[in-house]
Amino acid sequence: MKSKQFITVPKLNSIYDMIISVPYGDRQRLLNGLNPVYYNSGVYGWNFDVYEIERKSPSHTRKIAIVTGYRNLPKKHRDRRITTYYETAARKVDLWHEYAGDCISMFRSLWINDVI
Repeated sequence: MKSKQFITVPKLNSIYDMIISVPYGDRQRLLNGLNPVYYNSGVYGWNFDVYEIERKSPSHTRKIAIVTGYRNLPKKHRDRRITTYYETAARKVDLWHEYAGDCISMFRSLWINDVI
């Protein structure tokens, strides 16, 4: 596993096609099984983590960042109703079930498809 690297908000905006920002703790089950690739911090400490998702289509690959944290979140694509719906569904998955990871991954994919 690669350790996460520091990133600035302008750099984040320049390398991702889409950014989905959610407050810390709101989407933790949907992010289960993913590791953050970047983080941001400032004078008050840690601000947010960045999780990376790629969506492939026949014509191109879209890089999507899911940003979750306390402060300085990029203000893009935040629809709480859609994300709450899928997070609630993902929380109902028994994590000890042998297909739990597949179920959560499916909910994550459906959530991203609805947001984009």
